[in-house]
Amino acid sequence: MASRQKAKQSFSNFIKIRQWLNSLKTYLIAWFVVSTSVLKRLLRVISNHKNSFLVLLLLLFLTLVTLAAIAPGTHTFEGNIISQEMSFIYNGQQPKRFIENISGIKQLESEGIQILTFTGKFESEFSQLNQSKSLKIQLKDRESKWIIATANSEGTSEIDLDELRLQPNTKVTGLNYDFFRNQLAFSLQRNPKLDLKINPNILKLYLGEQPIKIIVEGYKLLDSDLKNKIDNQIPLEFILNPDNKELNLEIPQNTNIYITLAKAAKYES
Repeated sequence: MASRQKAKQSFSNFIKIRQWLNSLKTYLIAWFVVSTSVLKRLLRVISNHKNSFLVLLLLLFLTLVTLAAIAPGTHTFEGNIISQEMSFIYNGQQPKRFIENISGIKQLESEGIQILTFTGKFESEFSQLNQSKSLKIQLKDRESKWIIATANSEGTSEIDLDELRLQPNTKVTGLNYDFFRNQLAFSLQRNPKLDLKINPNILKLYLGEQPIKIIVEGYKLLDSDLKNKIDNQIPLEFILNPDNKELNLEIPQNTNIYITLAKAAKYES
């Protein structure tokens, strides 16, 4: 009796499963027929309105490109840029080489707070400085400046910029080239969107074998033997024959740099 009831229940379950499969089959067939009909109508509409459809696709594409371009984010690109002046923020994770291998610099000028140390043989109007072997100078404010140039303005410059490395989150502003002066100028700033302490940028110079002329303004001498004997209210100018031909400088933020090259020689035909 129990086995008969179990067989009857199994048969009932089988009937239910079969009915469900038939319903699913009917639904899939109906869905396929409707989808095919809709697709045929869509293709018919597209064939009758090809131009309008292409315009809609073009508008959709341009909209997506515009949204991607204005959306905030980090964009990596390669190419050539032609502009009168540009600014950007370096937001990499490691120091990055920005400028390298500029030879024959006629004059390099920097404006901003900085500490400079020079060693070698000095020539100036101050006998105390001429007897010194080193000179340490502090540039006090944003208006302070130092200039390195060739001592012989008529000779060939041996001053080279080997490398300038940017620290992460450094903002470069006012990057431009003056064709008539043959001068490259830019400013190194702190990223205003981030309140972080940033390490100084690194500038590496090769001073060459010839004497160089150095001018400083808005300075304070840190050598106790000299600071009371030289009036720091007037620019200090001296000739230096450096002991170390390589000069590595830490360039802090809020510094303006001007690099002037010698005029190219003109050849007469």
